[in-house]
Amino acid sequence: MKNVLLVDDDDQVFQMLSFLLKKEGIQLLRAADGIDAKKLLSTKGGFDLLIVDVFMPRMGGLDFCEFINGRYPVLLISGRKRDEMIWESAPRYDAFLEKDQIKDHLIKAIYKAQERWELFQSTPVAA
Repeated sequence: MKNVLLVDDDDQVFQMLSFLLKKEGIQLLRAADGIDAKKLLSTKGGFDLLIVDVFMPRMGGLDFCEFINGRYPVLLISGRKRDEMIWESAPRYDAFLEKDQIKDHLIKAIYKAQERWELFQSTPVAA
């Protein structure tokens, strides 16, 4: 894993993730919301994983996940607890982290999401 896109409007989260991922040799690029992320995906592409905040202005994480429609592995993050979330429709994602867990669990969650993604991609689809 080399390139990760963070879709989050929080500067502190970006700084923390940049620090943590740099130690792992992972390049982090940031989009402030889903609309900016859509533009980056169309111009840059080539991301190994997307880390997406659930709540953002203009286009939030759930709408963005609907847009990418399973084309990338996704690690959802939120300042809210997972059991506080009410999903109208279940978004496609590979892992979920509460923002207060990021420091302790980010790297493990990234590699588990990548592993799950690779397993999903290699599983044949029944006709």
